[in-house]
Amino acid sequence: MAVLRCLADADHAGHPSSAEALGRATGIAAPTIRQLMQALAHASLVSSVAGPHGGYWIICEPRETSMRVVIEAMEGPIDPAFCDLLGVACENTDEHCVLHRMWRTAQDGFAKDLTRLTLDEVLAGRVA
Repeated sequence: MAVLRCLADADHAGHPSSAEALGRATGIAAPTIRQLMQALAHASLVSSVAGPHGGYWIICEPRETSMRVVIEAMEGPIDPAFCDLLGVACENTDEHCVLHRMWRTAQDGFAKDLTRLTLDEVLAGRVA
């Protein structure tokens, strides 16, 4: 999220942020920044321009963009059919896993919270 905070600050200043500048501000290597930005651009959350004065900027409306969209753009889908505990496809049955119901409830709650939470709230530090 530090990368998005830096992008928002640059956007308010009226200029794009280079991967190098974002890297210096966040401590994240520029190649990693480029990979993150590519994923966010693919999801139409940021855009970029090449060149010496180029860089990245947020193109989505932060008040209308859920954190679920942001997280899934960077990490892939939040998949309740996948068991994060065992790293395999979930068989969706309580008889095979005593934690199934509890884990599924936690995953569903997390996904709902991310859907309700907006990028704007995170950037402004208004996370309850």
